[in-house]
Amino acid sequence: MRPHPVLSALLLLLVTACAPSLFTSRPPLAAQASVADDPAQHSLRFVLAADAPLARAQLIIGSQDGRAPIDVPLNAQPLAYTLHVPDEGLLLPPGESVLRYAWLLRSIDGETLTLAQSTTSPQLLRNDAPPVLQWHETQVNNFSLRYLDDTAAARDIDLVKQTATDALTRSTLALDWSPRKPLVIYLVPRIFWQGGADFDNTIFISYAEREYTGVTLADYIAHEGAHALTSDWGNLGAAGGMLAEGIAVYATGGHYQPDVLDQSAATLVQSPLFIPPSILRRDFANQQHEIAYTESGSFVRYLIDRSGLDKFHALMRRPTDWQAIYGKDFEGLTQDWLATLRQLSDTNADLSRWQLKIRFYTLLRTYEERFDPGARRLPSQDPSKWDVALRQAMRAPADSEDNRVLELMLQMAIRSIENSRSPQQLDLGERYLADVERKVQTPAAPDDDLMAEVRAIVKVLEQQEQGLLYRDWRTVEQTLDGASTPQFNAQFIAQTKSQPAWLHFAETPVQLSLSAGEAWLTVAQWAEPLDAHQAVDDNGQRWVMALNKRDGQWLIAGRFPVSPAVLMAR
Repeated sequence: MRPHPVLSALLLLLVTACAPSLFTSRPPLAAQASVADDPAQHSLRFVLAADAPLARAQLIIGSQDGRAPIDVPLNAQPLAYTLHVPDEGLLLPPGESVLRYAWLLRSIDGETLTLAQSTTSPQLLRNDAPPVLQWHETQVNNFSLRYLDDTAAARDIDLVKQTATDALTRSTLALDWSPRKPLVIYLVPRIFWQGGADFDNTIFISYAEREYTGVTLADYIAHEGAHALTSDWGNLGAAGGMLAEGIAVYATGGHYQPDVLDQSAATLVQSPLFIPPSILRRDFANQQHEIAYTESGSFVRYLIDRSGLDKFHALMRRPTDWQAIYGKDFEGLTQDWLATLRQLSDTNADLSRWQLKIRFYTLLRTYEERFDPGARRLPSQDPSKWDVALRQAMRAPADSEDNRVLELMLQMAIRSIENSRSPQQLDLGERYLADVERKVQTPAAPDDDLMAEVRAIVKVLEQQEQGLLYRDWRTVEQTLDGASTPQFNAQFIAQTKSQPAWLHFAETPVQLSLSAGEAWLTVAQWAEPLDAHQAVDDNGQRWVMALNKRDGQWLIAGRFPVSPAVLMAR
């Protein structure tokens, strides 16, 4: 019996409407890439096998002189492109140890796929050329700012200009003194020493993405700017650190940080931490840094409040002529100053905060010595004369997992100490310090509970970095909290799939807050496309990631952009 033609047509239409996937849907475009390494023939053969017909195939090879899309002919399967390697080898971009490459594919149906890979070969040459620091300059009134490309300072330069203007105005007003010649401020993209240095009218300031000293840009510039402003006040060498540093602390309103200066000095004077003025005058450089600076700033403030800036100018010119200038000798003046401080009340909380603060900065310096020795180098006056080691040290901080973990914990510690409103906050700051101290003293020791939580969050970030660098979406999904935020997961994956293949990709941890199974991690996203002709419009964008702890694992539940202006404020 022959089927009825009308019924057959209706049946075909019904099946097509109910199950279009049987006729039109096909799996997502997929492909496998490999590289055949042939040192004898000085060649690298890039091979691609796609599971669907292609309308276009381009290959980007991440060598120093390559990094532009190459159209690969589609006349054979698998596709292949042979790169002829120079006899001396294929030079990699600076900092790379593997050759990164990417296939950019489009199927005949219009579907696209970017496949990012890497390979190793004895034919590859690491680029160990010394870093070249190309400083850009922007002029602002009577000072200029110099900064490097692809740094936080370059990203934030408009904000930095206003911050620097306000900070220098603060010091100028406090000292009633204007610069006699233009100032030059170098914005160094890492923490070095305490974060600032001054050489006459040349100032170096740390403007680091990973900032763990607890000092803001404004306070750095106010302090070092005060040194520059007072550089022609007299014989600073003869005046000694007590006066030369004391005037900078006075102008800033505290040692690198706004402080109730006399209250802090009163706490120190009435505690075992006190350093007698005679010792500060004789041997300033060898005393505990934070105590020496704070006491000296309070003493200078006392002298200026008592007798004015003109007499202090005279003292800087004639630093042994106390009696003639003030009508009292050094001993008499310091006794009067101490008597005023002893009239101020202090609390156990004030003393506890100071003890933790001193412990923090002592630990910070030990951390730098043992985990980031480049941080213990001071930049010299003329960057054009920096040697290779100093250029490398100033270009970027050490960036191991331990560096990221310990710096986040140092930052959380100083926030708890400086912003303490309760004994519980001080206790939390002490817990962070204790964990970091143990790790710094014994690097191989296992993490305590608090550090283990911070490290687990850093590891999630590192896992996501690698997933995004290699466009491994399964790895990326493993870092996301799909159970509670499925919509965010889908949006995040879709957004990142639309981005180019990367030569470098980093999510730099900036700041972390922890609270009972929840965390908020601020990161700065820095990337460089594999295609050298592509630009990244929002390079350095900061994001706050919200994380949940689910079944013992930290997962990212969302993120939103944040302005650097928020993070520069105290």
